[in-house]
Amino acid sequence: MKKHIENYLTTKRNLKIFYRCWWSEVEPKAAVFIIHGLGEHSGRYERLVEALSPRGFQFIAIDLPGFGKSGGKRGHIERFEHYYEDIEHALKNIHYPGIEGIPMFLLGHSMGGLIGFHVALQYKKYFKGVILSAPVFQLTMEVPGLKTFIGKVFSKLFPALTQPNGLDPAWLSHDTQIVEKYKQDPLVHNKISFRLFTEMLQAMKDAQELAPNFPLPLLLIQGSDDLIVHPDGAGKIFEKIRLQDKKLLIYDGFYHESFNERDSAVVFDDLERWILQHL
Repeated sequence: MKKHIENYLTTKRNLKIFYRCWWSEVEPKAAVFIIHGLGEHSGRYERLVEALSPRGFQFIAIDLPGFGKSGGKRGHIERFEHYYEDIEHALKNIHYPGIEGIPMFLLGHSMGGLIGFHVALQYKKYFKGVILSAPVFQLTMEVPGLKTFIGKVFSKLFPALTQPNGLDPAWLSHDTQIVEKYKQDPLVHNKISFRLFTEMLQAMKDAQELAPNFPLPLLLIQGSDDLIVHPDGAGKIFEKIRLQDKKLLIYDGFYHESFNERDSAVVFDDLERWILQHL
């Protein structure tokens, strides 16, 4: 593993947030701030870091509240905006050698992609560009109206009550080692509260309305055979964005985690090329 540090910071809500920073010993070209997806944590991005750190990329990643080593009830958030606020707090307060004065890019995966979309809208001053990997703009399986209704009722009555998120680890990647490691990872969990469920649905709806105003250069990465988020979701958002500096890459046959597929080398090359074009 490349040289890295691990530490905690305390949010304005007095919550401990865990973060990791990785950097290479070569001259840094850019920094990438990673936002992970539902049920996982920042440590699952080591494959991406291992591929791009030697090419001069620094990385920062936090565990979202309720995930990984961060504080908070597992799989629960009172307001989706708390994610945005905690990320901005991290951007302001995480400092380490080599990170100052170099361009910063935002990279969000899955639910982290949905969060990253909104973070870019609110805090664009921190970033040169945005990479969204399989963002949750549209689920592959439509949520039945009855389930949505029940979710909204329970979100008001029992907001912190959790249920299984329904994600099958086999849907993540064709690489069985990745899937098995996910299953055995003690920091991975499958919990989602009723409040997080309804907050995520609202954030998805808001993204559709706000897409025309997206303010930063955008790279959208999506697997064609994703069984968790529907590839059409990325395409619909992409079409709504008025900004000309946007790119959509669909990887044929890939599942949900393009960075963890067996043929992920092409993804890393595409990611490096796009970032270098936007320095």
